[in-house]
Amino acid sequence: MVKAGWERHFFQDTTNYWDGFRVADGGAPAGVPFYIRTTGLARRFAGERPVTGRDVRWDVDLAGDSVNRWTQAAWVVSGDSVRVVEGISRSTGTVFQPRTVGASAGGDTSVLRVAVVADAAYREDARDVKAALAALQKYTRRRMVLVDGGGDWLIWLSDKPVKDVGRYKKVLDYAAWKKSKRNAANDLLWSGEFPVWLGKLLFAEKGAGEKDLRVLDPEQVVPLSDGRVVAGAGVMESRNVDGLMWGIILVLFITERILSHGKEKT
Repeated sequence: MVKAGWERHFFQDTTNYWDGFRVADGGAPAGVPFYIRTTGLARRFAGERPVTGRDVRWDVDLAGDSVNRWTQAAWVVSGDSVRVVEGISRSTGTVFQPRTVGASAGGDTSVLRVAVVADAAYREDARDVKAALAALQKYTRRRMVLVDGGGDWLIWLSDKPVKDVGRYKKVLDYAAWKKSKRNAANDLLWSGEFPVWLGKLLFAEKGAGEKDLRVLDPEQVVPLSDGRVVAGAGVMESRNVDGLMWGIILVLFITERILSHGKEKT
């Protein structure tokens, strides 16, 4: 194509191809068409899809049958066993799968200490939070205890300012978070997504990063040309979990909620 009179340029931003495109689009003469060739890796496309007035042909190299496997997390569950969460990424998606192995694999021996503090207005929410924590602990077998004060996490369920922040490593101001999310937070608390979200938060689950092999559909890559603005392609918000794994946690969560609410009424 260079011989045919095309000029070769490289994106200034190769971490996010859409941002790289915006820079190139703003610097090139109006009306000049673009022919772009990049990988189709989802991790290279983030944010809003660009909008442009020029003709753009964007081809992507699709990944083959490559598979990435790595240890996402590992913690000791007994004297002779370790719970390992393995990450597995392919072009079609990324999942995390747990398994129990021998203690020789090594793992985190710490105990996750969580305090749930609620006032009267959030008493019912506190029961649901504790039910989600119990479900997570039963399935993941992560060493975790509820404490009255001080520890790794404070889950603050009150409209009042958070107290004793310095006694905790991390704080979730749940009331403030609910206000920022509006009705979405209420829906989350009563949905099967809640223990999943809470588990990611407490266990500090990190994404697959450079190990992520998910690939976008080529039609989702090319910039829009008619003025419509579309938030980043849907496949970029991967759940990063195994369906069966979180299905079991959901069942445990519902069971814990029934038990906790039953105890409250008796």
